[in-house]
Amino acid sequence: YLNKLRGTQSLMCILFFAFALFITEKSYSQTIGTPTVTGTPVCGGSSVQVTFTVTNGKGKKERFTTNTTYEVFDRTGGQEFQTGSFTSNVAPNDSNDASVQITLTVPIPNNAALYPTATDYQIRVRSIDPNTNFSTYSSQFIINNDPTPTPTASNNGPLCIGGNLTLTASTVSGATYNWTGPNGYTSTVQNPTINNVNTSNNGDYTVTAIVNGCSSSVATTTVVINNSNSWTGAVSTDWNNQGNWSCNFIPSLSSDVTIPTGISNYPILNLGAVGTVRNLVIEPNATLEILDNTLEIAGAVNNSGILNVLSGEIEFRGTSSQTIPSNIFLNNTIRNLTINNTSGVNNNSSLKITGVLKATSGNLTTGGTLTLVSTAAQTALIDGSGNGSILGDVTMQRHLDPAMGYKYFSSPFQNTTATDFSSVVDLTATFPNFYRYNENRENSQSQDATGFENYSSSLNILEGYALNFGSASSPKTVEITGTVTNGSQQINLSHNNGTFTEGFNLVGNPYPSPIDWNAASGWTKNNIDDAVYFFSASDQYTGVYTSFVNGVQSGGGSSANIIPSMQGFFVHVTDSPTNTYPVSATLGTTNAVRVTDFSQQFYKSPFEDYFTLIRLNAAYDDGIRNDETVIYFENTATEAFDKNYDALKLMNTDPTVPNFYSLSNNKKSLSINAVSAVSGSEVLR
Repeated sequence: YLNKLRGTQSLMCILFFAFALFITEKSYSQTIGTPTVTGTPVCGGSSVQVTFTVTNGKGKKERFTTNTTYEVFDRTGGQEFQTGSFTSNVAPNDSNDASVQITLTVPIPNNAALYPTATDYQIRVRSIDPNTNFSTYSSQFIINNDPTPTPTASNNGPLCIGGNLTLTASTVSGATYNWTGPNGYTSTVQNPTINNVNTSNNGDYTVTAIVNGCSSSVATTTVVINNSNSWTGAVSTDWNNQGNWSCNFIPSLSSDVTIPTGISNYPILNLGAVGTVRNLVIEPNATLEILDNTLEIAGAVNNSGILNVLSGEIEFRGTSSQTIPSNIFLNNTIRNLTINNTSGVNNNSSLKITGVLKATSGNLTTGGTLTLVSTAAQTALIDGSGNGSILGDVTMQRHLDPAMGYKYFSSPFQNTTATDFSSVVDLTATFPNFYRYNENRENSQSQDATGFENYSSSLNILEGYALNFGSASSPKTVEITGTVTNGSQQINLSHNNGTFTEGFNLVGNPYPSPIDWNAASGWTKNNIDDAVYFFSASDQYTGVYTSFVNGVQSGGGSSANIIPSMQGFFVHVTDSPTNTYPVSATLGTTNAVRVTDFSQQFYKSPFEDYFTLIRLNAAYDDGIRNDETVIYFENTATEAFDKNYDALKLMNTDPTVPNFYSLSNNKKSLSINAVSAVSGSEVLR
């Protein structure tokens, strides 16, 4: 029995051994090949690529499938740390001994305690589903942890606009640097400098230090740019001396300027460059004087003191809409004002201009409270050469001295009427004081009549009018208000061969500025002689005519090529060469004829002759005034009437003054007569 039992046990052992052999032969474990690591050297906080091969065993029981999870371990200094578990969607197929290559992205922790120094590291991998043995360790690679010490950042602010900004980063051994800041600023210099700063440089600047391809933590410094440059007057009153400014530089259009209270020297902008500011603040009892210079303003003005521009100029040069506040200028008066802002300027002040108003670009909206001042010295004007416009009502003055008798006026505005002159002439008088001129006027019997007729309606552009200012010779100032006339203007004239009018038409300057009759461009003079005629009153009702043509004038006191604003004058429509009437004519202007000339007053004065000429005067024995005729020499003149060289004689209305003139060979009475030079001689000009 025992032997039998021993045999049975032996058989069981043999069967167990055989089963074990079967299991051992058919259930080999799968294997993981040695990993390779790419993307090195690597910095803490980044990652590496770990690639390894997984091979199936000979049996099916422990074959890998998709969604297999792997654990990755790293080793340094004899210690091993698990870096994480990662799932792969790749697996071998069902074939025996099949293998597949798997790549995992493995982050490297940003942990100085794990990686205290930049040295060699290794990685190994194992699968946890199904569990298998570890792979062998990879080759060694380098992890560079954050550079130390961590950099710090600073700057030399706060600064004034226009100063130089220096950014400073602490030194990190072996590092390169990367700065970033407002408006896309970048630099790779450890301590960069930004010159001539402005408020766009305000904000946070950050720097990182980079060692062996690894970036440090970010260090930040905040920059403050002070946009206010205060006047100190430490040296003098000279605006253009940088020693007088708190920031030690002269303000620019990006500088906010303060003129403070309680200093010894207040600024005067006189000599040197024009002044420039963005926003201007003048504190109580402080003063700023612009004297024969210009202050350009790009922002706003806040004036609690005195801004004296009586002899200076202000130019508004902002990029957004600007406003002229109420009462910002001394006496609400300024000599010159220029608008150079495409977004426009709005006037909220009762502003008086004594010199030139110009809209270089953009529009000035007047608010109906802007006056062009006229004195015995000069009359303010609007420069017509700019690309902008003056919008809204403007008041224009015209000083008259003496204000006696008839004056020929025109309107520089679009919407004025005869009643606008009611403050200076009596429009209700029995004997009318306001007239227009009708070249084709007839009386009630359809007979030719003198051209002047009573008028009380709207004033037409380019048309002249006669106003009687009475017998008193004391000075007066005419003041009318309306919308500024600008750009191309035109009036149709005619010559009806009337007995008394003879083709003369009373026209006028259409602009709030002088015009040049001799301008090279801008005039349309179709069928119009090239002479102009002016009237100068002798008393309340009579006066003397003078003329101007081709640079020559008759009379010592009232004609020239520069025709003042609001001035009326006569022109003559050219006679028909075939004696066929009426003759139609056109007088037109553009801004090209406008000038900024203060030399001619409404009551004109003589100017120097530049011709070889004979000037003849005639007067009665007891007369106070004389009449003058001029004969001058012009190479291309003829003995007949020449419309470009000769001026007809407009007969004086003053009976105490004779009418003195010459005759052309076609019996035209001439106040100015051009004759050809004597044979062999030369005309001097």
